[in-house]
Amino acid sequence: MITIGMTLLVWSGMVIHPMAVSLAEIEYNPKTESLEVALRLFPEAWDRALARFRREAKEGAADRSDEEWMTAYLEANLRVWEEPLPGTKSKPRVSYRWVGQEEERGAVWIYFEIPWKGPIDRLMVRSTILFDIFPEQLNTVMVLRGDRQATCSLHHRQPEQRAEWRLIKPGHRSARPRLEF
Repeated sequence: MITIGMTLLVWSGMVIHPMAVSLAEIEYNPKTESLEVALRLFPEAWDRALARFRREAKEGAADRSDEEWMTAYLEANLRVWEEPLPGTKSKPRVSYRWVGQEEERGAVWIYFEIPWKGPIDRLMVRSTILFDIFPEQLNTVMVLRGDRQATCSLHHRQPEQRAEWRLIKPGHRSARPRLEF
């Protein structure tokens, strides 16, 4: 009887404190001067985050479309910028361009673009996606630049990180479905 009680206690604790992960892949497209972003989340978590974001929004935002709500959430919770050189200012924030979303094998892929001019040598990444829903949220952000890749693992204690570039091994394949931006 004690074993069953302990099992239920442990199981119920796992339900109360779920671990959640997201994966964002960001690739620089010099032709369109943009960062193309593919973000993978669990649909239930995405829905919960958007519902909470809408509830907490300021008055006057009620007239937004679903795409505007999703884009606003992404702009507030996933930020990419070029780390300024000493004595220079950081680039101002820009508006993201919504591309679309699709469900695949129990996940939702969200696609959007960030206008970007110039190099991405000293890239900084901040992701607080789903932090307000899951205390143990882990956001992995992979940034691709030609034959180089940087991977950032972001969580509550470290929501932002500088991209550290490394050479991609031949045969590297993206986790995201291919969608033409």
